[in-house]
Amino acid sequence: MAAPSIEDTFVARLFLGLLVIAAMFAGGGALAQVLLALGVPFGDWIGAGVGALAVFLGFAVLYNRLFEAPETA
Repeated sequence: MAAPSIEDTFVARLFLGLLVIAAMFAGGGALAQVLLALGVPFGDWIGAGVGALAVFLGFAVLYNRLFEAPETA
């Protein structure tokens, strides 16, 4: 079973991980600002958590669909 090419080198894995973390910051911050503008109590905390979780889950689903390991019999 061959690993996806993104997982071949340490540097690529590190860069991809940092990119996902940066996207989680951006997604969480964007949702937090929207919830704060709507006047939701604790909107900054709820938005940051839910936004970051949504970005992470979206990345996990996309990564698994794009880089599915071939099934072995």
